[in-house]
Amino acid sequence: MISFALIWSILNLTSDLTYVHPQTTDPGYLGESRYFRFYNVFWVNYHHFVYLSAKSVARGEKLADVVSLPESEQAQFSRVLEVYARKAIELDLRRSAEMYTLKRWLVTVPEDQDLRVTAGLQVDPELIEALNTCKPIYQKHIWPKHKDHNRAVFETNIQWVRELEEPVVNRMQSLCRQRWQSEPIRVDISYHSKRNRPYTTLGPTTHIVMDSGTNALPAGNWIELLFHEAAHHLISVSTGFVGGTIREVQDIHGKSLRDLWHAYLFYFSGAAVQEVLSVDKVPGYVTYMKRGKVFEYYHAVLERYLPSYLNGTRPLHAVTLDLVQDFLSNIDK
Repeated sequence: MISFALIWSILNLTSDLTYVHPQTTDPGYLGESRYFRFYNVFWVNYHHFVYLSAKSVARGEKLADVVSLPESEQAQFSRVLEVYARKAIELDLRRSAEMYTLKRWLVTVPEDQDLRVTAGLQVDPELIEALNTCKPIYQKHIWPKHKDHNRAVFETNIQWVRELEEPVVNRMQSLCRQRWQSEPIRVDISYHSKRNRPYTTLGPTTHIVMDSGTNALPAGNWIELLFHEAAHHLISVSTGFVGGTIREVQDIHGKSLRDLWHAYLFYFSGAAVQEVLSVDKVPGYVTYMKRGKVFEYYHAVLERYLPSYLNGTRPLHAVTLDLVQDFLSNIDK
């Protein structure tokens, strides 16, 4: 559920940060398909790299083990990590209003421009100053590798995206009984991301950060995660067809099952991608949910009941009613 603070932040962006749908003229534009528009933005990559590096150093790792820099520049770069450690690493990249605002701003700034403190911008000026100060170090020593790797991942996957998106989108719309976003979904490819996993924000429209440093293998995995993230706008915690059905069933049982809606999203998106990959591209493809043991405590009941909804033999409400009752009965034993 989106927080009041995040809504307030969105409504109070300065006029030059008013949201517009992603354009081909935006910094870092890579290319697009019917449903997605991809970018490789310097500031987005720099921000995520510093955020995760600061977390690593805060956990006790040595700076030299986190980032390889000339000794003469390590002390200077440690400045931006120290500021992020104090100001940012305790903020969730997806849920924090300040991190949301920072991300939405960074996608608009070209690499050859420094960040500018703007009246009304709800981002700590010390973060901005630290990023500007250490920008040349990241730009010289790290960004070339990140930029090239991001482009390589894009070029490896874009044709598959274009070939597979129509059947996957249609399948997800059918399962979720929600219409896919009409405008292309913005996808920023970043070498690092939230715990090196993709993440998505939904306000005011879907915006995905896909990592490129991990998740490229096995074949099809990056594609599945892209469609999973994109489908977040089809399934919410407690509203819409799927979320609303889960809420109604949980109300009947008087129990709230943590993240069941998210487990449904993983299952549906994984199945939709598995169906098209297994035809001729990756026979025997195993979904990310199963391989990664994501929400493993739900796996047995998901596999027992959801296939009958996917194949159209039972409605979702009846399936969910049985699934929740089965899950709860095993908890009570």
